Amino acid sequence: MSYGSGLLSKERPNIPHLATASTEVGDLRRDLEKTLAPMRATTVEEYKAPAADAVNSVLTIAAGLISALTPQTILPAQLNGALGAHLGYPRKFTVTTGGVTPAHSPASLTLKAKDARGRVVTETITLGKIVGTDKSTNFVLEILEVHLPAGTGVAATFTFGHDEPIGLSHPPLARAGGVNLLWEKESTLGVVTTGAITDAATDPPYGAYTPATPTDGAEGYALEFEYDPTV
Repeated sequence: MSYGSGLLSKERPNIPHLATASTEVGDLRRDLEKTLAPMRATTVEEYKAPAADAVNSVLTIAAGLISALTPQTILPAQLNGALGAHLGYPRKFTVTTGGVTPAHSPASLTLKAKDARGRVVTETITLGKIVGTDKSTNFVLEILEVHLPAGTGVAATFTFGHDEPIGLSHPPLARAGGVNLLWEKESTLGVVTTGAITDAATDPPYGAYTPATPTDGAEGYALEFEYDPTV
Protein backbone atom coordinates (compact mmCIF):
# COMPACT_ATOMS: atom_id res chain seq x y z
CA MET A 1 0.00 0.00 0.00
CA SER A 2 1.22 3.50 -0.84
CA TYR A 3 0.95 6.36 1.64
CA GLY A 4 1.34 10.09 1.09
CA SER A 5 3.34 10.87 -2.03
CA GLY A 6 4.04 7.24 -2.84
CA LEU A 7 7.78 7.89 -3.06
CA LEU A 8 9.88 4.76 -2.49
CA SER A 9 6.70 2.64 -2.22
CA LYS A 10 7.81 0.31 -5.06
CA GLU A 11 11.35 -0.40 -3.87
CA ARG A 12 12.13 -3.75 -2.27
CA PRO A 13 15.24 -5.49 -0.88
CA ASN A 14 17.69 -6.53 -3.59
CA ILE A 15 17.59 -10.30 -2.84
CA PRO A 16 15.57 -10.63 0.38
CA HIS A 17 16.92 -13.99 1.54
CA LEU A 18 20.56 -13.25 0.60
CA ALA A 19 20.89 -9.53 1.22
CA THR A 20 23.56 -8.28 3.60
CA ALA A 21 23.86 -4.85 5.14
CA SER A 22 26.43 -3.72 2.57
CA THR A 23 24.43 -4.90 -0.45
CA GLU A 24 21.26 -3.34 0.92
CA VAL A 25 23.00 -0.01 1.49
CA GLY A 26 24.13 -0.03 -2.13
CA ASP A 27 20.65 -0.98 -3.30
CA LEU A 28 19.09 1.76 -1.16
CA ARG A 29 21.43 4.35 -2.64
CA ARG A 30 20.45 3.33 -6.16
CA ASP A 31 16.76 3.46 -5.23
CA LEU A 32 17.15 6.94 -3.75
CA GLU A 33 19.11 8.20 -6.76
CA LYS A 34 16.46 6.89 -9.15
CA THR A 35 13.59 8.33 -7.10
CA LEU A 36 15.10 11.76 -6.46
CA ALA A 37 16.65 12.28 -9.94
CA PRO A 38 13.52 13.95 -11.46
CA MET A 39 13.12 16.34 -8.55
CA ARG A 40 14.58 19.81 -8.23
CA ALA A 41 16.22 21.12 -5.07
CA THR A 42 14.74 24.42 -3.93
CA THR A 43 15.33 26.55 -0.88
CA VAL A 44 13.70 29.56 0.77
CA GLU A 45 15.95 32.25 2.20
CA GLU A 46 14.53 34.95 4.47
CA TYR A 47 16.11 38.21 5.60
CA LYS A 48 14.47 40.08 8.47
CA ALA A 49 15.19 43.81 8.32
CA PRO A 50 18.77 43.69 6.98
CA ALA A 51 20.70 46.91 7.52
CA ALA A 52 20.96 49.52 4.76
CA ASP A 53 24.37 49.72 3.13
CA ALA A 54 26.75 52.07 4.96
CA VAL A 55 30.44 52.94 4.78
CA ASN A 56 30.85 52.94 8.58
CA SER A 57 28.61 50.11 9.82
CA VAL A 58 31.65 48.04 10.87
CA LEU A 59 34.18 50.69 11.88
CA THR A 60 33.46 54.43 12.25
CA ILE A 61 35.76 57.40 11.86
CA ALA A 62 35.58 57.81 15.65
CA ALA A 63 37.73 54.69 15.98
CA GLY A 64 40.61 56.81 14.72
CA LEU A 65 42.07 54.24 12.32
CA ILE A 66 44.75 55.98 10.25
CA SER A 67 47.58 54.83 8.04
CA ALA A 68 50.81 54.03 9.85
CA LEU A 69 54.42 53.33 9.01
CA THR A 70 54.09 49.88 10.60
CA PRO A 71 51.53 47.10 9.95
CA GLN A 72 48.27 47.09 11.93
CA THR A 73 45.85 44.28 12.79
CA ILE A 74 42.28 45.23 13.66
CA LEU A 75 40.37 42.65 15.74
CA PRO A 76 36.59 42.27 16.32
CA ALA A 77 36.68 44.08 19.68
CA GLN A 78 37.92 47.23 17.92
CA LEU A 79 35.05 47.34 15.41
CA ASN A 80 32.80 50.07 16.81
CA GLY A 81 30.21 50.47 14.03
CA ALA A 82 26.49 49.84 14.40
CA LEU A 83 26.94 46.26 13.19
CA GLY A 84 30.47 45.70 14.41
CA ALA A 85 32.04 42.36 13.55
CA HIS A 86 28.77 40.55 12.69
CA LEU A 87 26.91 41.86 9.64
CA GLY A 88 23.61 40.12 10.39
CA TYR A 89 23.48 38.67 6.88
CA PRO A 90 26.30 38.09 4.35
CA ARG A 91 27.36 41.35 2.71
CA LYS A 92 30.37 42.65 0.82
CA PHE A 93 32.87 44.26 3.19
CA THR A 94 33.79 47.85 2.24
CA VAL A 95 36.80 50.05 3.00
CA THR A 96 36.44 53.81 2.61
CA THR A 97 39.65 55.83 2.43
CA GLY A 98 39.79 59.52 3.29
CA GLY A 99 41.86 61.97 5.31
CA VAL A 100 44.26 64.78 4.49
CA THR A 101 46.47 62.55 2.33
CA PRO A 102 44.63 59.41 1.14
CA ALA A 103 47.72 58.42 -0.84
CA HIS A 104 49.39 57.50 2.48
CA SER A 105 47.17 54.41 2.46
CA PRO A 106 48.79 51.03 1.80
CA ALA A 107 48.03 49.47 -1.59
CA SER A 108 45.84 46.75 -0.10
CA LEU A 109 44.54 45.13 3.09
CA THR A 110 43.74 41.54 4.02
CA LEU A 111 40.31 40.54 5.30
CA LYS A 112 39.76 37.35 7.28
CA ALA A 113 36.10 36.50 7.86
CA LYS A 114 33.47 33.75 7.99
CA ASP A 115 30.99 33.20 5.18
CA ALA A 116 27.30 32.20 5.41
CA ARG A 117 28.22 28.59 6.18
CA GLY A 118 30.85 29.42 8.78
CA ARG A 119 33.77 28.74 6.47
CA VAL A 120 36.78 31.02 6.86
CA VAL A 121 37.46 33.29 3.89
CA THR A 122 40.69 35.25 3.45
CA GLU A 123 40.79 37.94 0.77
CA THR A 124 43.16 40.71 -0.25
CA ILE A 125 41.32 43.93 -1.14
CA THR A 126 43.11 46.42 -3.37
CA LEU A 127 42.86 50.01 -2.14
CA GLY A 128 42.71 52.94 -4.55
CA LYS A 129 44.88 55.26 -2.38
CA ILE A 130 42.40 58.06 -3.16
CA VAL A 131 39.18 59.26 -1.51
CA GLY A 132 36.72 56.48 -2.25
CA THR A 133 35.33 53.08 -1.34
CA ASP A 134 36.71 49.66 -2.23
CA LYS A 135 34.98 46.36 -1.47
CA SER A 136 35.57 42.66 -1.14
CA THR A 137 34.73 40.15 -3.83
CA ASN A 138 33.33 37.70 -1.29
CA PHE A 139 30.16 38.07 0.75
CA VAL A 140 31.03 37.61 4.41
CA LEU A 141 28.99 37.28 7.59
CA GLU A 142 31.43 37.78 10.44
CA ILE A 143 34.71 39.72 10.51
CA LEU A 144 37.55 37.89 12.24
CA GLU A 145 40.50 40.15 11.44
CA VAL A 146 41.59 42.98 9.17
CA HIS A 147 45.31 43.33 8.47
CA LEU A 148 46.47 46.73 7.24
CA PRO A 149 50.06 46.81 5.96
CA ALA A 150 52.35 49.77 6.53
CA GLY A 151 51.48 52.88 4.57
CA THR A 152 53.69 55.66 3.28
CA GLY A 153 52.55 58.23 5.86
CA VAL A 154 50.07 58.86 8.66
CA ALA A 155 47.44 61.11 7.04
CA ALA A 156 45.01 58.60 5.47
CA THR A 157 41.88 57.57 7.39
CA PHE A 158 39.70 54.47 7.07
CA THR A 159 36.18 53.34 7.85
CA PHE A 160 34.74 49.87 7.27
CA GLY A 161 31.19 49.07 6.18
CA HIS A 162 29.07 46.87 3.93
CA ASP A 163 27.51 47.01 0.46
CA GLU A 164 23.84 46.76 -0.61
CA PRO A 165 23.29 43.21 -2.01
CA ILE A 166 22.75 40.28 0.37
CA GLY A 167 24.78 37.09 0.03
CA LEU A 168 23.00 33.77 -0.41
CA SER A 169 23.77 30.66 1.62
CA HIS A 170 23.00 28.22 -1.22
CA PRO A 171 24.38 28.62 -4.76
CA PRO A 172 21.64 29.03 -7.41
CA LEU A 173 21.51 26.42 -10.16
CA ALA A 174 21.65 27.77 -13.70
CA ARG A 175 18.98 26.67 -16.17
CA ALA A 176 19.07 27.62 -19.86
CA GLY A 177 22.02 29.90 -19.26
CA GLY A 178 20.78 31.80 -16.22
CA VAL A 179 19.61 31.68 -12.61
CA ASN A 180 16.04 32.60 -11.70
CA LEU A 181 13.86 33.36 -8.71
CA LEU A 182 10.79 31.17 -8.34
CA TRP A 183 9.12 33.83 -6.19
CA GLU A 184 10.03 36.70 -3.91
CA LYS A 185 8.15 38.68 -1.31
CA GLU A 186 8.73 41.85 0.67
CA SER A 187 7.16 42.63 4.03
CA THR A 188 5.66 45.93 2.83
CA LEU A 189 4.86 45.34 -0.85
CA GLY A 190 4.01 41.64 -0.70
CA VAL A 191 4.85 39.62 -3.81
CA VAL A 192 7.30 41.40 -6.12
CA THR A 193 9.03 40.40 -9.35
CA THR A 194 11.88 42.85 -9.87
CA GLY A 195 14.56 41.58 -7.49
CA ALA A 196 17.40 39.49 -8.87
CA ILE A 197 19.84 36.78 -7.88
CA THR A 198 23.31 36.13 -9.22
CA ASP A 199 25.32 32.92 -9.33
CA ALA A 200 28.31 31.94 -7.21
CA ALA A 201 30.79 32.66 -10.00
CA THR A 202 29.60 36.28 -10.19
CA ASP A 203 29.25 36.84 -6.43
CA PRO A 204 31.24 34.30 -4.42
CA PRO A 205 31.02 32.20 -2.45
CA TYR A 206 27.31 31.32 -3.01
CA GLY A 207 25.74 34.07 -5.10
CA ALA A 208 23.74 37.14 -4.06
CA TYR A 209 20.29 38.72 -3.94
CA THR A 210 19.55 42.34 -4.88
CA PRO A 211 16.04 43.15 -3.66
CA ALA A 212 13.55 45.26 -5.56
CA THR A 213 13.32 47.64 -2.59
CA PRO A 214 16.74 48.61 -1.20
CA THR A 215 17.54 47.48 2.33
CA ASP A 216 16.71 50.04 5.01
CA GLY A 217 16.89 48.20 8.32
CA ALA A 218 13.10 47.70 8.39
CA GLU A 219 12.01 45.93 5.19
CA GLY A 220 11.97 42.12 5.22
CA TYR A 221 12.52 39.78 2.28
CA ALA A 222 11.85 36.13 1.40
CA LEU A 223 12.71 34.32 -1.82
CA GLU A 224 12.71 30.84 -3.28
CA PHE A 225 15.06 29.53 -5.95
CA GLU A 226 16.51 26.31 -7.29
CA TYR A 227 19.94 25.62 -5.85
CA ASP A 228 22.85 23.31 -6.63
CA PRO A 229 22.94 20.63 -3.91
CA THR A 230 26.33 19.33 -5.08
CA VAL A 231 28.16 22.43 -3.82
